[in-house]
Amino acid sequence: GEYPIPDSHGQGELIEVKNTDELAERFLKLTMQIIEGKPAFEDCQNGVTNFSMDPGIKDAVVLLPSLNWKITIPTGNQVSRQALPAGWNETTQLQRFSVLNVPIKSDLVGKWSINSGNSSSCASVFLDPGLQLRVSKKMTLTAGKSNQEITGLIVNSDGSKANLSAFRSI
Repeated sequence: GEYPIPDSHGQGELIEVKNTDELAERFLKLTMQIIEGKPAFEDCQNGVTNFSMDPGIKDAVVLLPSLNWKITIPTGNQVSRQALPAGWNETTQLQRFSVLNVPIKSDLVGKWSINSGNSSSCASVFLDPGLQLRVSKKMTLTAGKSNQEITGLIVNSDGSKANLSAFRSI
């Protein structure tokens, strides 16, 4: 391609979907990627996603391609739309899709299994550890300059120093 893009050229992406919920799912997933980054877990077999939740995670957002989902949490209990634990919040509900916000407490650390309720689609899990990078006030970064060293501290959302050993990978 050319840059800058000439006026005679268009740009964009053709998205083919079977229904409006599929299109909504694409945009919800894109919005979550902008806010939280790439999904932490979205690999699954036959609509079931298995993973382990790290102890340092503050919140999780689960995009579910069905309203018929079931989540088995580390205690062995099952969660469904009809039986949401206190604090869990279903923020978006479309005809074939929902978004679930989950505050991660100590009893939720460990192995999870999410059955999306749709054997041909997977749940996408986005994680927020609540960490922030606090850089030195004397820091100067130059746009376009490579190999710049950044010094600072990684802190929890309350400002306390983060315990990075709580995470499997950083």
